[in-house]
Amino acid sequence: MKKKKRKKENGRREKRWQKEKKRKKKKWNNKKKRSGDDGEEAEEGEQEIEMQVEAEEGEKEGFDEGKEEEDGDEEEEKKGKDRMKKKSKKESKTRQEKWKKDKKRKKKERK
Repeated sequence: MKKKKRKKENGRREKRWQKEKKRKKKKWNNKKKRSGDDGEEAEEGEQEIEMQVEAEEGEKEGFDEGKEEEDGDEEEEKKGKDRMKKKSKKESKTRQEKWKKDKKRKKKERK
């Protein structure tokens, strides 16, 4: 039981460390771009940011045009996701109940 708990905690820690690493790396890269030793590097960073903004705006415009067609698809996807969530909840509940019953049965057997 303790081993399982430790494994879970270690997995969670590992995920947290990885997320932190990514976040720090992004921060560091952005900081580099903004405050480059040469003025050129800073300008390049600004240009990249501008290009990203333009690309995002273009995506938004394209998304608005195709939105009407995709509305029906999105509703179907949501329904499917809801069904899957309900199924997984039911499965997890049944697993928990089975586990509890097994635990009680084993306890009785020991006595």
